Amino acid sequence: MALILKTNISKSYGTLPVRSSKFYIRALSSYLSEPYELLDGDEIKGEIISVKNGTVEFPDLRGKEITLIIKTGLLFDDLFISKTDWKRFFREKGLVLPPYSIELRLTEAMPKLTKKPVKLYTERDVTWQW
Repeated sequence: MALILKTNISKSYGTLPVRSSKFYIRALSSYLSEPYELLDGDEIKGEIISVKNGTVEFPDLRGKEITLIIKTGLLFDDLFISKTDWKRFFREKGLVLPPYSIELRLTEAMPKLTKKPVKLYTERDVTWQW
């Protein structure tokens, strides 16, 4: 099971988490950092369901594993695409000017403090769309 996010990718011009690109998505903190007690810099692992830039879809990205780095907030968590994954999956396809849409299946968190994976929503899929 997983947390499924359907949202747009945005670009940050502020301070970035270590190992992250400037590109991020948002999730309601009530669905992620709050229930799983996540902190800034924790990693979230997931799988790409789809990426679209307008009407252009990128089917070769479907099923690719992706790492996001969380920056928690009071209402929203910003999930930054890791620098390595952004270069590998997005940059070379010309996806450098947001917004473009993404659908992700987030399956586990990796807290820095414990370094033990935590499965997300183990009993049913939870979907959030922004």
